[in-house]
Amino acid sequence: MARNIEALKNNEEYKQEAWDALTPVERKRIAELTPLTITRLSNAKRQRLITDYRVEREGVYQVKQNGCLFWDIVFKYRVEEYFARL
Repeated sequence: MARNIEALKNNEEYKQEAWDALTPVERKRIAELTPLTITRLSNAKRQRLITDYRVEREGVYQVKQNGCLFWDIVFKYRVEEYFARL
């Protein structure tokens, strides 16, 4: 069961469907609650600067660049520096 939940959580189609079901007020509230680093990583993924990202723990992220097999470890305080190198 946990594997199925994880698969649904990571499936972009379901994420978009859930987002589309929200009202504008709910979307705004979620945007306000989302940490700036997560917003930056999400935008980079949408703009195809990166393939994907994962939260390893608070302030530490795994980021996968386009065309790379391995994940980079990126600390919150170095996200902007990381994007500058892309």
